Amino acid sequence: MTTKRWLMGIDLGSSGVRCLLVDTTSGATFHGSRSWTFSSAKGTFGLGYDLDLADIWTKLGDASHAALQIAGASADDVAGIAVTSLRFGNVVLDHRGEALLAVPNRDARSAAECFQLSKAQGDAILRDTGLWPMPIHASARLCWLKNQQPEVLANADCVLSLSDWVNDKLCGVRASDYTQAGCTGLFDLAKREWNWDRIDGLELPRKIFPDTKDSGSLLGKLERKAAEHLGLAVGTAVGLGGGDTQCGLLGAGAIAAGDVASIAGTTAPVQVVTSKPTVDDRGRLWSGHHVVPGRWVLESNGGPMGETLSWFARVLFPESRQPELRLLAEAATAEMGAAGMLSTLGAEVMNARAPTMPVGQITLTHMTSAGDPNPRRHLARTVVEGYACAVRANLEQLAGVTGYAFEQVRLSGGLSRGDVFAQLLADVTGVEVVATTAPDAPALGAALCGGVAAGLYPNLSEASAALLKTRVPRTRSSDLSLAHAQPYDDSINQRRAVRHPA
Repeated sequence: MTTKRWLMGIDLGSSGVRCLLVDTTSGATFHGSRSWTFSSAKGTFGLGYDLDLADIWTKLGDASHAALQIAGASADDVAGIAVTSLRFGNVVLDHRGEALLAVPNRDARSAAECFQLSKAQGDAILRDTGLWPMPIHASARLCWLKNQQPEVLANADCVLSLSDWVNDKLCGVRASDYTQAGCTGLFDLAKREWNWDRIDGLELPRKIFPDTKDSGSLLGKLERKAAEHLGLAVGTAVGLGGGDTQCGLLGAGAIAAGDVASIAGTTAPVQVVTSKPTVDDRGRLWSGHHVVPGRWVLESNGGPMGETLSWFARVLFPESRQPELRLLAEAATAEMGAAGMLSTLGAEVMNARAPTMPVGQITLTHMTSAGDPNPRRHLARTVVEGYACAVRANLEQLAGVTGYAFEQVRLSGGLSRGDVFAQLLADVTGVEVVATTAPDAPALGAALCGGVAAGLYPNLSEASAALLKTRVPRTRSSDLSLAHAQPYDDSINQRRAVRHPA
């Protein structure tokens, strides 16, 4: 007789898929992952990117089988699953379920349509949806289809997020949750329903917009073909997940009004939880829905920290098998202030109303470390210090709109691995930083949605309380200096990285 003590959370991100299994009896987590890249779309002048849905589906299956093998779990042991994915990605399907358009959150082919929306309706759209118009919103993309490929839009049957598309493959149900629907620029923030007046005004077909439901709802049961593909049992409960950052808030324990968290992965969203819709009248910030019913979020963003960390780590440590871990370890050996170096690489203060290319700078002089046998450590540290300063600046921007005084910040994502960034963030902000034990908060949040859908927990808050594990860095700032740092061992970090990669 099986106990069905496992839950699976599927996280479809910018760099790949992660299938996380959590043991509901111990809280232990195991995962399988596969990577991918997005290809440029022909004829879009470098603005467009396409999703390879066949590749995504194949790698999702591979990652699921890998997770089951690593955890030693069988198909019948899994009680429920749910999916989270990057926000601002869209899949447009015809009536047969074939994809007419599939794009990730990088796709900005609808820039011209976005400018038109901003000029004509920007303030009204911000007021109703909480979002200043951007090319990555479904509103602009659907207008692009209407203008550039009207025959495609005429054949459209449904527009979904990437996680919604996977749900359709899993259980044959087309629906969206409030977090993903709220990223379209066509969803009413306060009423939690499609803004039909705006949809009609843009001459978009009503039929393509799916039903919306609470995250954690039982969406359906895993169908045979999908079950075989994932290595799971037919009939496994499929719960409705949500957007990756909001699932990350759940997985990091940021669920009460006033809680604030940074899910520092590919980019570094910084979100505060609110008890009512809160809109930045200046349009710099994003307003949206939490996966927890009755909660909303206001979001700033510290910039492409994970992307730049990976890139810069390969520049500094090309010989390392785990360059990101090497960079963080080297940063821990440098004194605070990084020998006077300053960095804005991957560090930004969000302004959605005036987006720019992610251009950063590193300011330095060789004279401050001329006699240092390992000056790279200072470069490593200044980049990470720049990230911490950017999170603080975005926290201050959130505080200015909400009036909240933050005394604690929750941290998850790749930069939460180890205590280096968490401690720097605590030093820079002067508040307590609570980091998740494992950096997979979005995947864990999705798994919690699956647990509620399967009936293991009565609601998302109790699911989070049951399975969330955190830590508070206790290292003094002085302990991060060269005199107290441990020598870096690439082989040790390679072994550690098998369980919790960035």
